[in-house]
Parts: sequence; C-alpha cells; structure tokens
Amino acid sequence: MAAVTREQLHRMIDDLAEVRFDAAQRALDRLLAGEDDEAVSTRVAKRLRDEGLISADPPPLTGERRRMLRDRPFMKVRGEPVAETVVKNREPVA
Repeated sequence: MAAVTREQLHRMIDDLAEVRFDAAQRALDRLLAGEDDEAVSTRVAKRLRDEGLISADPPPLTGERRRMLRDRPFMKVRGEPVAETVVKNREPVA
C-alpha cells in the first residue's frame, strides 16, 4: 500500500459517509488497541458462529495462502464493468 500523508488521510476521513465513518472509527480503535489480524479473525468467526451463519471456525490463513490470495491474477470480464451492471439492474429501494 502506498504511503499516505496526514493531510491525505484527513481528507479521506472528511469525505467518508457517516455509515463509513463509524466503520473507520472501529478500525482505528482496533489499531490503537493493538489488535492484530488473527484476533479480529477469531472475533469475527465467533460472531458468525453465534449468529448461526457458520458451524465451525474456518481453517487458519497461512502466510503462503495469504500471499496467494493477495497476488492472484485479476479475472478478465468482457463487456461493461460489473459495478455498472449492478447499478443498472438494482431494484429501487422502498
């Protein structure tokens, strides 16, 4: 990830929608608390289990698997960008 100046970071925060601001605040709180990725993964898996969305913890993500996922090639898709298709076909919100 490219380095970002404080000014750029402040600008990004100022541009966040209120819903995203709350998520950013929680992420910053985790960083300040020194919570690592493994602790977050464990907490998320517990929440998913408690809500009945998964029945067991997923296997741990190894460094090799993490690199493979990060470095995987992008999929080539013909036609318009998927995001445009989603926006065009989205149902109106009541």
